[in-house]
Amino acid sequence: LFVFPSLPGLDAIAGSLLQAMACRRIVVSSDVGGISEYLDDGVNGFVVPPGDGDLLALAMERALSLSEGRKREIGEKAQKTVAEGYSAASMTESYIRLFEGLLVSAAAPAAASAKGL
Repeated sequence: LFVFPSLPGLDAIAGSLLQAMACRRIVVSSDVGGISEYLDDGVNGFVVPPGDGDLLALAMERALSLSEGRKREIGEKAQKTVAEGYSAASMTESYIRLFEGLLVSAAAPAAASAKGL
């Protein structure tokens, strides 16, 4: 079990949380920054409101009481989330698409200007 309690403004993307997910760990995290963009409560981990220690404790109890099969399922979904959206290869592809889009956008005004538009 990996627990990541945090408060707003401290963590936008939690590298340690992504690393735990990549290792198929069951994660419990505060919903701060961009964490809810990749952590889906009850699907690939557990999310609680920031600053709520009682709900954090309940989520930890819930995670620890899962069957081994359910733990494995959530861990596999967590690993898949990271592999598909946050691995080095997927991040590289995202940057390539971004840069290609920027090049196309930058080239369009120049082409229009050259045509006298």
